[in-house]
Amino acid sequence: MRFKSIPPAPDSLTFLEEASQAVPLVPEPEESCCVRLASRLEPVNKDEARTWLAFLRALDLAEEGKLGYVRTGMPIEVAVLAEAFVARVFGVREVLSHLEEAGPADVDQIFELVRSIVPNWELHRNPGTWESTWRDRTEALLDWAVLFGLVTEADGSFDVDRS
Repeated sequence: MRFKSIPPAPDSLTFLEEASQAVPLVPEPEESCCVRLASRLEPVNKDEARTWLAFLRALDLAEEGKLGYVRTGMPIEVAVLAEAFVARVFGVREVLSHLEEAGPADVDQIFELVRSIVPNWELHRNPGTWESTWRDRTEALLDWAVLFGLVTEADGSFDVDRS
């Protein structure tokens, strides 16, 4: 399963670690977890907390069980997080593959690739807003890829880290 929810990337992994620590050790329902995340993370509101909770699941930092959501205790290690990000977040593999093949691209060029893989039901679910939503997701995806060391950014152009 690949997750589509992706919050804006923070400036450092410290915020991601704080988000992970905000997920309970004892399972709690989604609503409780979102309230908990929103209360511990500035400036995250309850709706944004849902996105964070899903993203933490994508990175294997949280999991959902029969009794609710719980922290996994996985350490915040860039290589491990990057691997989960590539494997479990929708669009990451495609963007990285495109950059490897075509070379550097800006957000607009990368969004054109993402536009081609957006599921049809997403297009019909929100016909007036899907483009802005997915453009925001594309920007967030690129920012997380930079944070995880998968991509470099220079002057608005992104490329895979070829070092």
